[in-house]
Amino acid sequence: IPVIFDAFGEVGRELQRLYVSFVHARIFGVPQLVMAQYIGFFAQHPETAWSQVAGIGAFVADPYDMDLPSTLGHFFYGTPVGLNAGLWAQDGIAAGGMPALLFMSIVAAGVLWIFDSMAARVPPRFAFIAVTVIGVSFMNIPLPTTLVSAGMALLAVLMYLAPHIPERR
Repeated sequence: IPVIFDAFGEVGRELQRLYVSFVHARIFGVPQLVMAQYIGFFAQHPETAWSQVAGIGAFVADPYDMDLPSTLGHFFYGTPVGLNAGLWAQDGIAAGGMPALLFMSIVAAGVLWIFDSMAARVPPRFAFIAVTVIGVSFMNIPLPTTLVSAGMALLAVLMYLAPHIPERR
């Protein structure tokens, strides 16, 4: 796709740069690098036992002084840059190591099943458009943050409460 932009001259080259920066780097490159960094870090350091999750942190001591993304950013790059990662890295590997990946996959499947059930009342086109940002968030930030801050839980409730509108042909 980036090659297609060459046909549009200077504007095309700028579009090409933006496309590669956002799509290739942010979606295809950075998450995989960060996942490997989480695996490497927690192979040598204590896991969090979900102490980074609000509520659980009241009962479980956090082994780190900074938040998790800043801790890993400081470890790998010498500065508190945020290495935010998806639920499998932050909620899985960081919390319980590799075995927690299975647990977080089951939790994520449950969340997606509930979300899909609530979205069944609205036309699929609307649901698709409404969930695009949440889909990216789901892969790049922890699950509790996706549910609350990214608005996945609120969107699910609003779609459930919306009047049932059958899909027009």
